[in-house]
Amino acid sequence: MRWTDRLLLLGLTAIWGLNFAVIKIGLREVPPLLLCAARFALVAFPAVLLLPRPAVQLRNLLVYSTLMFTVQFGLLFGGMWLGLSAGLASVALQAQAFFTMAFSAVVAGDRPSAPQLFGALVAALGLLIIAQGSAGDVSLPGLLCVLGAAASWGVANVFSKRRLAGVPPITLVAWGNLFAVLPVLFVSAMVEGIDSWVVAAARLDATTLWALAYIVYPTTLFGFGLWAWQLRRYPAAIVAPYTLVVPVFGLAGASWLLGESTQPWKLLAAALVITGLLINQFGQTLFDRLRQAAGWRA
Repeated sequence: MRWTDRLLLLGLTAIWGLNFAVIKIGLREVPPLLLCAARFALVAFPAVLLLPRPAVQLRNLLVYSTLMFTVQFGLLFGGMWLGLSAGLASVALQAQAFFTMAFSAVVAGDRPSAPQLFGALVAALGLLIIAQGSAGDVSLPGLLCVLGAAASWGVANVFSKRRLAGVPPITLVAWGNLFAVLPVLFVSAMVEGIDSWVVAAARLDATTLWALAYIVYPTTLFGFGLWAWQLRRYPAAIVAPYTLVVPVFGLAGASWLLGESTQPWKLLAAALVITGLLINQFGQTLFDRLRQAAGWRA
């Protein structure tokens, strides 16, 4: 991989990591579901006017839209609105890798390797430390919502691999967001109330508009476009590990933009989750090389 592409991917992980702090800023004046609906609408338009609808069954596109966007982002924004800090949200959402592994094992029979299981246990220990903080700095309902978002992302990953293989990611993003707008607006009207829309519109300021623009354009349209471009140029095994850096920028961005504290227990929990992801990603390769070097037999 060229060094310019490495820098682009590192820049992308910084954009995605800072996004958690920016979401918190947007939630100061806009209810979570309404903010989700605005995000979905701005991602979809005018992109769907320029990109043809994916040539897949409509029901498959609707299922993907529900899992990847409606449920995932509704729970993520809701969990952060309920009090989970931006930094810890960026860490907890990485559990999607292990939910993907678990659902793939159940649905497709992809049995995880011993290093993958060990990595999941290490990461689970980090999440338990975060849950222990619910007595102080952590909102337990918020944490459960973000873990639910990670689970929805994991199911969406398995579903898209089985039912939407070959569809350009940016097309899925545009049309998936389009189908998410009305359901989320409906739930927002029922749960948050239309009056909250009026209040949010009255309080709209430059900071909130900036936050919404950041969530939509650099994070989603540019981010997914760059990600898809790099995946076409390089093997997924080379590109995918860059997402492991997202929680680092998530914690740093939360400290920088929001002044969130970085107590030792938060850093320990983040280190365990990231270590678990590294073991999950590279553990089997490292084990195979060690076994080969030592002359072990399978």
